[in-house]
Amino acid sequence: MNERESDEPHGGEAYEQLGELYDAWCAEVVEDVSFYVGLADALAAELGRVSIDVVELGAGSGRMTEPLAQAGHRVTAIEISPSQLERLHGRIERESLQPLVTTLEGDMRTVAQLVAPASADLVVVPFRGMLHVTPERDAVLAAIAQVLRPRGVVAFDVFHPSAEQIELTHGRWLHRREELTRGGRWRFQERARYLPEFAAEAGGLKLEVDVRCRWKRSRQRRALEFLPYADPPEHDRERHATLELQLVPAERWAASLAAAGFQLDGAYGWFDARPLSATDDDSIWVARLDPLPATAVAGPCQPS
Repeated sequence: MNERESDEPHGGEAYEQLGELYDAWCAEVVEDVSFYVGLADALAAELGRVSIDVVELGAGSGRMTEPLAQAGHRVTAIEISPSQLERLHGRIERESLQPLVTTLEGDMRTVAQLVAPASADLVVVPFRGMLHVTPERDAVLAAIAQVLRPRGVVAFDVFHPSAEQIELTHGRWLHRREELTRGGRWRFQERARYLPEFAAEAGGLKLEVDVRCRWKRSRQRRALEFLPYADPPEHDRERHATLELQLVPAERWAASLAAAGFQLDGAYGWFDARPLSATDDDSIWVARLDPLPATAVAGPCQPS
């Protein structure tokens, strides 16, 4: 098998393969939650409302949906993976948030067919979700513009690693985290493979993220009252998935936003809202349709 060829699940299928372990794999990704919730709160305050209408693309199992709804916002959560959407439903039901959350199974590229025109105040695409549709970003951003109200806001985060970052991680299996069960533990590893020869456009990179989940039995069973994951059956003690992403330099995201009719409120190098610099490997983009000349969303997305 060469670097390009793989029989691992990709795209939505990859998230299906991870199933309930998706939450364990990304459990430590929390730094973006306060940013996106704070952005929604700030936009509501700017509009003189208690809450706003949010569309979340690539909602997964509800990692961002839940805190947005807990803050009182009305969320339309769109997710392509049926199993992740099922977990999202369970999360929302446990927190009694059904009145605030609408769930739709679908591809973010079809958001203009799934959501009524000019019905959203904010569209968010967290956890680098836009990297799944990088080659079609102009069309996706144009579709997002269709569902936003005038002066509506779009926000998303993406990744564009430096040469140094690529050299440090390319092709190496890295330990991500572990998750205890009563009789053992899940160990999560991932490997990044940067494949410029398969990039969708000149100057870009194809990134394949291989995720490996392995369960190993412990010598003694744990006497803890509650653990989120049970010991897996013998046939399900190892899972693999490959996420395919397309990377482009940061400035191309700015150009695509402008082409779709957006103007920047802020471009940041991390979720602490520090201004984006040329050395940042991540960027967070906040832009709006027809922005007010002297007004920008206050709070976490306000440039320093």
